[in-house]
Amino acid sequence: MYKPTPAIICVFLAAITLSGCGLLVLSPAECMNETPTTDTHELFPSKTAKESTKAEFLKDWGKPDEIVATAENEETWIYKKNRWCGVVPFFFLLPAPLVLPVCDGFDRITFQGNEATNLHTRRIVTSGFVVIMTAGTGFDGRPCRNPVLSPLPKITDAENAAEITVIRASHLLGGGVTYSIALDNKEVSTIRSGEYTRFRVSQGKHSLAVTPFGYPAMSKENKIDLTLEPKTKAFYSISCGVMHCPKVEMLQPQDAEVLIARSTNRAVK
Repeated sequence: MYKPTPAIICVFLAAITLSGCGLLVLSPAECMNETPTTDTHELFPSKTAKESTKAEFLKDWGKPDEIVATAENEETWIYKKNRWCGVVPFFFLLPAPLVLPVCDGFDRITFQGNEATNLHTRRIVTSGFVVIMTAGTGFDGRPCRNPVLSPLPKITDAENAAEITVIRASHLLGGGVTYSIALDNKEVSTIRSGEYTRFRVSQGKHSLAVTPFGYPAMSKENKIDLTLEPKTKAFYSISCGVMHCPKVEMLQPQDAEVLIARSTNRAVK
């Protein structure tokens, strides 16, 4: 016999009450290449992440639970901590949290000398769905809030390489959040409100995705598949609406030039 799912029940309740409901799931996930900063677990981490030192970790996090020497002048500090996880259903916008500190978490910081170079962390991420009135959206949390960026892929045929320009016009909604740009599932750049970035890639098929640092993407429209012809110049915009944030769309060159003139160039390293 067919049984109504929680999502269908939620949509029905939202429709008849003109209010809202949803379900948040707090579960552990690992990030292998987080930028090692002492504020990485804060609600609002730094927008301009800079690697912290041993002294800063000792001051803010205290002594590690374990120190492992991995190579000459290199060691890993390990912090262990139980993290809160569970589910948070809510109806009429009132939460009913069912969470306990029972999930294993850790932070493994790699140091070269006194400088932190990488953070392997297991943190709690949030996923779920929200229905407000008769509209709804789902979202998935990000294990990496501020990942160490990957270098751009090598261009196999420089003469026929294509050029991608990504533009994020100034916008009040979500304007204070830094976005990461992933090319072929590797995060290669960051971009803020009012900026654009430009890089060259090999011709052919690619994927382009934009995700807020430390927050879930509220739409599946944050990803787009590309097929780039030789010497192509392609332009893409990042927008943010109530039910789609962020959203990636292709732009016509003339429209792109207008936005570029109002934006600041953010070079890819």
